[in-house]
Amino acid sequence: SELCKMALPTILSYVEENVYNTVIHKFGSRVLFEAFVVASQVNKDKRDDQSASFLCSALGQGEVEKTIARLQNIQDTLATLATDAAGQAMEEEEDEGEQDDDDEEEEDEQDDKDQKEAKRLPLAEHPVGHRVLKRLIKTSPQLGDKVLANLESNHFERWAKTNRSAFVLTSIAEHGSEKAKAKLKALLKPLRKSLGGDDASAGTKVLLKITAM
Repeated sequence: SELCKMALPTILSYVEENVYNTVIHKFGSRVLFEAFVVASQVNKDKRDDQSASFLCSALGQGEVEKTIARLQNIQDTLATLATDAAGQAMEEEEDEGEQDDDDEEEEDEQDDKDQKEAKRLPLAEHPVGHRVLKRLIKTSPQLGDKVLANLESNHFERWAKTNRSAFVLTSIAEHGSEKAKAKLKALLKPLRKSLGGDDASAGTKVLLKITAM
């Protein structure tokens, strides 16, 4: 985390050129998460007029605004990659439910195999990418708003039915803005009956429970 604070501009330069590959890489995704945490803190310090904070001082004069703008651009790219190819055939999922974060280390070997089979999937459908999106949405709720805004309404039902993307929608329901939460509930309302069948995915069941009226 301390290294990330000092090297944030350099890290963002790399991420800007390699967003997709950074997200689906186990180490890269952790670095990206730390960058979002640090950049969010920089933004908070700026809003609170704490210009003398360690983070702002570490970035240097004039770099705070640039860093915030760059983070927002990366968020835009992430939102696009999350929904990219949303209308194409989704990968058949073997996992019955979402794994706890504490168990992720044990899944590394399986994730390596999954990544080879999941090249260029939308991030919301990627075995690693969807987890990273969930974490980033929790840290930066505006990312959830952007993902939902980018998701075309005619693809929403497919997302809500598919395990991994349903968990991404659940993260938006839990951590997104009030506007995004309201929009999500409105989109789900006419679909709740069809989504709630016995064959519903684990992600869909959690999504329906979290957004229950």
